[in-house]
Amino acid sequence: NTESTTDKISTIHCLEGERHDVSMGDVIEFQGEHNSDDGSLLPNGGGGKTTFPKCQVVSVKSPTCFMVKEWRDRKGESKNQAEDDKEKSSKTWKSLLEGKARSFSRVKVPKQLSFSSLRQILQPSSPGEGQKATTTTVSDCWENDTLFAPILDKSFDPVRRRAVMTCTAALDAFVRKYGRLPSKSRPTEKNGGGSSSSKQKRTDMERFHSLVRKMAKEKDDDSSPATTSNEKQRWESLVDQFARTCRAKFTPVQALSGAVGAQEVLKAASGLYNPVCQFLLYDCDEVLQGDLSEEEEEDAEECEHDDEADMVTLPEGQSYILGERTSRKLARSRLFLVGAGAIGCELLKNLAAMGAGTGGGGGKKGRAGRLILTDMDTIEKSNLSRQLLFRDHDVGEFKSVAARAAMSRFSSGCRVETHTCRVGEDEEGGPFDDDFWSSGCDVVLNALDNVEARLFVDSQCVAHGLGLIDAGTLGPKGNMQVVVPNESESYGSSADPPEPSIPVCTLKNFPYEISHTIQWARDLFDGYFYRRPKQANDHVNEIAAMEDLGAFGRTLIEKLGEDAASDMAEELGEDLGPFPFIVGNADCSDPEYVLAVKKVSLNWAIREAHRLFYVAMDELLQKHPADSVDDDGAAFWSGTRRKPRPLRFIPLGSEEDEVSAQQVIINERIAQFVRSAARLRMESFLAVDDNQVGDESSSISLEEALVSLEEQAKLLYKKKKSKEILHNLSGGASSDDVTMSQVLEKLNGAKTGASFLPILNIADFEKDDESNGHVAFVTAASNLR
Repeated sequence: NTESTTDKISTIHCLEGERHDVSMGDVIEFQGEHNSDDGSLLPNGGGGKTTFPKCQVVSVKSPTCFMVKEWRDRKGESKNQAEDDKEKSSKTWKSLLEGKARSFSRVKVPKQLSFSSLRQILQPSSPGEGQKATTTTVSDCWENDTLFAPILDKSFDPVRRRAVMTCTAALDAFVRKYGRLPSKSRPTEKNGGGSSSSKQKRTDMERFHSLVRKMAKEKDDDSSPATTSNEKQRWESLVDQFARTCRAKFTPVQALSGAVGAQEVLKAASGLYNPVCQFLLYDCDEVLQGDLSEEEEEDAEECEHDDEADMVTLPEGQSYILGERTSRKLARSRLFLVGAGAIGCELLKNLAAMGAGTGGGGGKKGRAGRLILTDMDTIEKSNLSRQLLFRDHDVGEFKSVAARAAMSRFSSGCRVETHTCRVGEDEEGGPFDDDFWSSGCDVVLNALDNVEARLFVDSQCVAHGLGLIDAGTLGPKGNMQVVVPNESESYGSSADPPEPSIPVCTLKNFPYEISHTIQWARDLFDGYFYRRPKQANDHVNEIAAMEDLGAFGRTLIEKLGEDAASDMAEELGEDLGPFPFIVGNADCSDPEYVLAVKKVSLNWAIREAHRLFYVAMDELLQKHPADSVDDDGAAFWSGTRRKPRPLRFIPLGSEEDEVSAQQVIINERIAQFVRSAARLRMESFLAVDDNQVGDESSSISLEEALVSLEEQAKLLYKKKKSKEILHNLSGGASSDDVTMSQVLEKLNGAKTGASFLPILNIADFEKDDESNGHVAFVTAASNLR
C-alpha cells in the first residue's frame, strides 16, 4: 500500500483466485470488522461491522490490482461536518491500510444526464438574440466521439459516421417534403407540377443525393468530408447504399431495436444504470448483397415463370436487404429448429415474420417451405417471463405444440411441423432418421440447453453438409455461431473453457457469498432426498438377506475406506432403521401411522439442524479459534474466510441462557428448516401415489416444529459429545476394531428395518412448483448457513 502527501492513495490487491470488476472513476466502499485495542469487537455497526470511507478508483493496474483514493461528496456539507468526517475517516483509513477490509461494493453516485431529442438534432431551432445554441446538431455528431455508444468499430470511422448522420438528416428532410420514403425507381415531380418535360422529373434517388450534398455543404465547402479519391468513392458508395435500402424492414434488426428501446425506457423510469449516450449507431451493412440490379432483373424473369399457386408473398421491405431471390429461397426452404425455449421462441417469431415456411413448391426441389420444430419439454410457469410465445393457459402443454398455435395467430401462412421427441443418438425409429438429415431439411437452427445434444446435431450437419446456426445463453452471457459447410469450423471443433466451480472447501467450511450457501443447500437437498433414498433402495434387499453383517461391513470398508464406510452405514441405519417403529399398517390414511411417521421425521430433522448449524460450526471454531493464524502468520479468519457463529435452538423459558431478540429470529429460522426438512423426510416414507401426499398428510406447521424443538432441546444439547464419549469408553481396542464395531452397530438398525423391504420415495428437485416444499427447504438451509 502507498500513500501520497496530498491525497490518500492505496494500491488494492485481490486475494488469490479473485478478480475485481471495477473501472477507473468508480466509487466503492470497503467493508470489514474492526477490533478495539484489547482485541474485542467494537460495538458500532452491529456485531463489530463498520464501514470504511468511500474511495474512488484512480487507476486499474490489472484484473487483480487497482488503486484508490479517498472520496467525499461535498454537496450540502458544512465546514464542521467536513472536519468531523476528516477525523473519523483517518482512523478507518488507517485500518484500511492495515488490511482489515475483507470486501467492497460499488456505490451508486447520482448523476444528472440530459440529451437532445432526435427532432432537436435534425431540426435545430435558431437561438434568440444574445443566446447561445445549446442543442446538439448533426454537424456536432460528425466530430464528437462521446455522442456514440462504442459497440462497433464502425462507429469510430469518421467518413462512415458522417455519411450515415448526413443521410439520416437528408432522409428526414425528404420525408417532411414528400410524405414518404424514397423509392429506387419512382420519379418525383419537381414542385409537385405535372409537366411532362424530362427536366421537371427526377427520381427519388437523384433527389436524395441532392439533399445529401446540400447537407454536407452546410458544414464544408466540399460536397463530402473525404479528401482522397478512395475516401470520396467510399462516401458515394455509402450514400448510394443508404438511399437504396432506407425503405427496408428487416425483422432481426427491428427486434434488436425494440429490445434496446425497451431497455432504455426502463433505465429512464427507474433511474438505474447508465443510458446509451445520445446515439447507438448499429451498422451492419455486411448483410447487404452489393449491387442487386442484375439479380433483380433475373428475379423478375424467374417470377414470370412461377406458377400462380407457387407465388411467394414476400414481407414488405425485406427484399431491399436480402434481394427477392434470397427472400424467396428462405420462404421455400425447410428449416429445422431444435428447441422451443427462450431462444427458440425468438427464432420462430423472427423466421415467421421474415416469410420462412410460406413458399410453395415452385423452387428447384419442387417442395413447399416449412419450419420443422421439435421440443420434448412442457411449459412451466417460470418459462412465461422469457419465452414470449407462451401464456398462462399454455402451462403444461408441449412447447412445440403451443408455439405452433401461437404462430398461427399472427402468421397464418407459415407452415410449422411440430414434434415432441428429442434429438439424439439413442432415438431410434423416430422422425429424425438418416433420410431426414439427408433430404428433409436445408438448414438447422439450434436452441438447445445442453452440450451433448448440440454436439449430436453438429455431427449430423457435418455428415450431411447442412448449414448450422447455434445459439445459447448462460445467465447474462450468450454465444452465437454460424457454421457454413466447407467454409467454417464446426461447433464441435472447439470447446469453451470449463466454468469456474466453487471449491468444495468453500462450500463446506468457508462460504462468503449467498450463491455459495444456496449451492450448499441444493447439494444438501440432493443428498437427503435423492441420493440417500436411492442408496437405501439399492441395498435394502442385500441387507435383508444378509446373514453376516460383518462381511458386508468389511466390504464397505475395503471399497470406501473407513470414514466413508462409517458415514454410509450411519445413513443406512437412519433411513432403514425407523421402519420397525413406523410401519404399522403402512396405510397413509391411518392417522396413527401418519403421526408416527411425522414424529420420526421431526426428530431426524431436529438432529440434522443441530448437527449442521451447531456441532459442525463449533468443531470448525475449535479447529480454528478466533485468534488463530494461517501458515503465513496472517489472521486465519480474514479475507473471504468468514468466522461462523454456531446456532442452536434455545427455548423461550430457558433458565441457563438468555433469549435475546436475535435468538428469537434464530429459533424461528431453525424451526423453518426443521419444518421443511421433516416434511420432505415424511414424503420419503409415505406412499407417493396417495392423494394426500404433499398436502395434508405430510404438512407440518411452524408451531408443530417449535413444540418439537422445545421438547428435544435439552436432550440434544446433553448428547452433543456422544461420539467422543463412546470413543473414550472403547478402551485400548485397535482403531480397526473400533471402526468395524461402529459400522456394525449402525448396520444393525438398517438390518431390522430392511426386513420389512421398504421402498423409499426419491425426490427430484423442482423449483417451479411452490407447493412441493423444495425451494422452502433450500431457502431455510441457505439462510441459516
